[in-house]
Amino acid sequence: PWHQFPACPHRPLFRPNRDARNFLRPRFSPILAKCGTGPLDPGAPRHITGADHMTIIKNIAKQKLAAGELAIGFGLRSMRTVDAGRIAAACDFDWLFIDMEHGSFDVDLACQISVAALDSGITPIPRVPGHQHFHSARVLDGGAMGVVVPHVSTVEEAKLAVHNCKFPPVGHRSMVGGLA
Repeated sequence: PWHQFPACPHRPLFRPNRDARNFLRPRFSPILAKCGTGPLDPGAPRHITGADHMTIIKNIAKQKLAAGELAIGFGLRSMRTVDAGRIAAACDFDWLFIDMEHGSFDVDLACQISVAALDSGITPIPRVPGHQHFHSARVLDGGAMGVVVPHVSTVEEAKLAVHNCKFPPVGHRSMVGGLA
């Protein structure tokens, strides 16, 4: 499976390649109601069973690239909807490229799209508008699983971009609370 969460005997795993077409059709399931999640899409990868469990979302694009496989991305520049992740999942894409440099996305919308993409099993990767640390940190804190930093021309600029994205002791990105 592409993600890991506490096992539930009432709910099968979501399989992106097999279930993506049905993922766009919201339904109420008495099986999901048994688990206490209510009227959710049965393909939703999030499943919360209690405060003592945490969902782990894997970076599918990174895993595919590490395995030598092709990870295919879906680019957004003017599509300003959180449904982009669901559309990408239905079309068997692996990751979502959110263009904040050339598109009209602000941090808020990029984070909303990122969280919605994660719920669809798609890896969100925004291209931030600049080199400053807050550009990368804010979208990573908001749900992105990676960033593209534009106009990196030197080794020093590349090291600084990585330093801005990593937590201490490797980098200097500050901690954030949990997403509400």
